[in-house]
Amino acid sequence: MGQGIYHYFGYDLSFEERTEEISKAGFESTMLWWGDEDFIPLSKAEQVECVRRAGLKVENVHAPYAHIWKLWAKDLQIAAEAQQEYCRYIDECKAYQIPMMVVHGMSQEPIEDEQQGFESFSLLLAHAKAAGVTLAVENTIEDSRFDHLLEQLIPEGMKWCYDSSHDWIYSESPTRLLSTYGKALACLHLSDNDGQFDRHWLPGKGLVSFEQIQELLKNQGFDGQWSLEVFPQEVIGSANAFLSEARERLTWVMEGARHEAKV
Repeated sequence: MGQGIYHYFGYDLSFEERTEEISKAGFESTMLWWGDEDFIPLSKAEQVECVRRAGLKVENVHAPYAHIWKLWAKDLQIAAEAQQEYCRYIDECKAYQIPMMVVHGMSQEPIEDEQQGFESFSLLLAHAKAAGVTLAVENTIEDSRFDHLLEQLIPEGMKWCYDSSHDWIYSESPTRLLSTYGKALACLHLSDNDGQFDRHWLPGKGLVSFEQIQELLKNQGFDGQWSLEVFPQEVIGSANAFLSEARERLTWVMEGARHEAKV
């Protein structure tokens, strides 16, 4: 078990500076956004090289989610185009020796064809297995079809990513997914919120029960990275100070969150 953080954590820093700050703060791994946008001046290969040069592991990459709805589309051509897009991301993971790709299981858009969605994710899973890449679907909105997706594909090797903030915003019974599917859990996106919006606060600032989460992860035998997906709503102080506090909060979670966090 190690400690990681999503590469973007706020603050006006270059990719190289951000990477160095994460390394200096004592994190062992990071998670990268895997879109094709040009707001990062480095190529994907250069990003991976920069992270590894700083002594960090790329725990996983987060695939873009704008086109997730297309995987559930009734139009076969639209679904096929999305399948090709996400298979390309998997191929890139293989090329850059990235062990895992995280992808949202559902989107806010209405699902058009449930069976098509299951077939799309089954195809992506088969492609990922052939590439030696772990495919982890992330919990987003509350939807029984996410359960069905896991129930169908976990036996085939599908893993999932637990987002604590999504759980506390959208779930009728927070931590139910952890209790039910914890054995297939591959990675974490830990952050806090006020129960209203996906705030990406540091643990201990909001309503999320990290004591419950830690206990369930411990009981389920989770042995992956403990990783934050956080950034401040108001940038105060230095990036170094924020990351130091982030590590303290993450350690607090890992130790059981049984006393009040220093906010």
